[in-house]
Amino acid sequence: MGVKVVVTCDNCGLVSEFKPVTVGNHAYISKEFNKKAYFTVSDVSIESDVSVSLDDDYVSKLVESDSVEEITRLLDYEIADNISIDSKLNEVRIDCKQCGEYITLTDF
Repeated sequence: MGVKVVVTCDNCGLVSEFKPVTVGNHAYISKEFNKKAYFTVSDVSIESDVSVSLDDDYVSKLVESDSVEEITRLLDYEIADNISIDSKLNEVRIDCKQCGEYITLTDF
């Protein structure tokens, strides 16, 4: 059967159920919430840390570039190899549209 997530408002009894619908077991929260219009997701808190560690070869290529097109290509296609982004989901709030009760999921 697999894993599913059920959101239930104990105050008014509304229920939304999330089951995987694709290979890889992805369940689409916004599609399900919008379809039934029972709940909303808000106050999503994400913490990101960006660190740049430019490779000497990459810097040399940028410095030695003699055209805007080459610089643009290097920035568009190779900068991602020199940047690290770490993100952490801190919290998500789910609100019942009918009665206003909510839950904040935290400590992921």
